Amino acid sequence: MAIRTDVLLFADYFCDVIITGLPEPPRLGADLFGQALEIAPGGVYILAHWLHSLGVGVRWAARFGNDIFSRFILEEAARTGLDPSLFQVYPVPYRVLSFSFSFAHDRGFISYNDPAPGEIDHAGLIRSQQPRWVVNSPFDDAPGSRALMDLVHQQGGRVFIDCQYTTASLADPGLAETLSKVDIFAPNLSEASQLTAETEPLAALARLADFCPLVVLKCGAQGAYARRGGQVWHSPALQVDVIDTTGAGDSFNAGFLAGLLAALLERPAMQNAARADQLLLDSDDVQHILGRAVASASLCVMQTGCVPPSRDQVVERVATLRPMFRSL
Repeated sequence: MAIRTDVLLFADYFCDVIITGLPEPPRLGADLFGQALEIAPGGVYILAHWLHSLGVGVRWAARFGNDIFSRFILEEAARTGLDPSLFQVYPVPYRVLSFSFSFAHDRGFISYNDPAPGEIDHAGLIRSQQPRWVVNSPFDDAPGSRALMDLVHQQGGRVFIDCQYTTASLADPGLAETLSKVDIFAPNLSEASQLTAETEPLAALARLADFCPLVVLKCGAQGAYARRGGQVWHSPALQVDVIDTTGAGDSFNAGFLAGLLAALLERPAMQNAARADQLLLDSDDVQHILGRAVASASLCVMQTGCVPPSRDQVVERVATLRPMFRSL
């Protein structure tokens, strides 16, 4: 019998060039100088690295080329002990990079990627890896994306979608149907507002919860919300000295998934639940899971380059959140 993968990640690498200490956001006609620069692995690499450091069995399906950016990420993946078994390395350049201008309150990107040198066999990997969770399966209005989510469920897994930057709307034909097949949906407030046309966190959360059994909303300095059915939870952000917000969302996701998997290990009967609404998590469970997510994000933003913490560091941070966590 094949050993199941805890988390299967789909998404290509990003190489981040991060500039901090800018006097203002970039604009046409201005020549701005930052105070610090860092080149670091970005995107899903952060999620893979953090999950690995938190003890989660993770495999990352990604494409790389023979260019300097691909080689840098591959070297970092080897250095940190990530499983390379699902990497596809092509003998051509595949440059995927972002220039990040980061501020204490938010960050922006200017990005570039070469045309993909080949396809990832999502369905084949889902069948071969038997993942408990698939993260970032394609999220769009295409019937093929919904078919992949159906396949995950048929194989006994569940789907976690981060959303990423989007210009889509739930009014687009087929997108609400796709969302209804997602087990946990975790956008940030900007993405949720784009999808729902709601600017207030609770309103956006309620709209998304009409389709998805468990919605987690990342709200930066306002903390994070979770909603399952009519039940809503909130965890405030930790007060920290923010240096760089790049990677905060991915580190949040890693803390959330690590906390969720830990909770499920304590309840074997729930590990085979078909959907997230069948995960009988109580408020203490949600407090622990959401707290780990917020704690992970807070540890990320205190440094440039988003270096993952140890599990002990996350647990220590979660302890400071408990008096502030609340069910709404």
